[in-house]
Amino acid sequence: MSLINISSTFDLPDQFIDLTGSYYVQKVLDVADINTCLINHSRIQDPKELLDIFPLFYSIVIHFDEVSITEHAQAVEILLRLTASEMSDAQRRIHLGLSDDDRHSHLNVIKMLSCLIAEYIIRFDNDQTNKSPDVDMPPSKKRKKAKASKTNEKSSLTSDSLRDKCLKGLCDIIRSHIKPLWDPSIIDEQFVKCVTKPCYHLIRRTDIAKNPIVKENLPLILTIMINKFEHAREASIQFIQAVKLYNSNSSLLIDVLNLLLTNYQDTSLAIEFLKEIRETNFVAAQADNASAKTVATFIIDMARLDPDIIRTHIDQITDLLTAESRHIRVAALTALCSVIEKLLSSEELDDGQGKMRDDLLEKLR
Repeated sequence: MSLINISSTFDLPDQFIDLTGSYYVQKVLDVADINTCLINHSRIQDPKELLDIFPLFYSIVIHFDEVSITEHAQAVEILLRLTASEMSDAQRRIHLGLSDDDRHSHLNVIKMLSCLIAEYIIRFDNDQTNKSPDVDMPPSKKRKKAKASKTNEKSSLTSDSLRDKCLKGLCDIIRSHIKPLWDPSIIDEQFVKCVTKPCYHLIRRTDIAKNPIVKENLPLILTIMINKFEHAREASIQFIQAVKLYNSNSSLLIDVLNLLLTNYQDTSLAIEFLKEIRETNFVAAQADNASAKTVATFIIDMARLDPDIIRTHIDQITDLLTAESRHIRVAALTALCSVIEKLLSSEELDDGQGKMRDDLLEKLR
């Protein structure tokens, strides 16, 4: 039986380390005790047991640099096994109907799993000790012999591989039908922050978009958080910052926009993004050319996928015709042309639509 009161709520902290000394982590385990505890709980199957052994996984993060890569892998294996079991059980219970105690219990487990996995993603990504070898660096003869002597499983045990496993696990949680666990009138901002934090962390990692696991899972996590948890405003701010500073991963952000518009018919990010673009100065300096090109791609994609967004926010687009960046100006012109071609080219326009078409044509001359 769980030592934790199942009717209590696991409150996600602003900082992960703030859980030390809390109701859920009354004591951080010593490094010497971690391996023993991992062995004792290696076959754990019931996700609700996480309510009791949460301090073990928390302690692994706190002592991250002192824990071996093998122990990290064991912890990840347990967490992902519990994640798969919890998602299956939670969806079944949601379908059948949940009591208040069941809802609290599942919500606590899911928030605990998300909290741990999200933090592990960041820690593994920051870990420089057990990184994957540089694929461009040819191995020496000694390294070739050493590599040949290892099993494929062991050679793949790196912080990068564990990061990718955790990212996929986090995506499995978010893509499951878990929103009904919350009160419909409440947006759990701490949960949103917890889940999106590793995504924005990875976007700042040079060329992370070339990683197929990241390419598949990161946009989907952000898409669902925007669509189900009203994250569009904060996402638009983060996207602008990422585009200006870390343009190498802009394809991930474009994927999010495309997923929202195509799969969910969700225009919230596009609308917030247009507001941010108008308030952001993309100067013509060479350093900003790449970010301006990316923003231009966003605008053109919006116009292609949903020209109604452009028509509804026509004033914001026309304001961009005077932007300092040539790329932004060209994108604004392209977007206006899309509106005319797709929405205002009929011979049966009403007076208002006809006036809009004529006004746009005048601007394009």
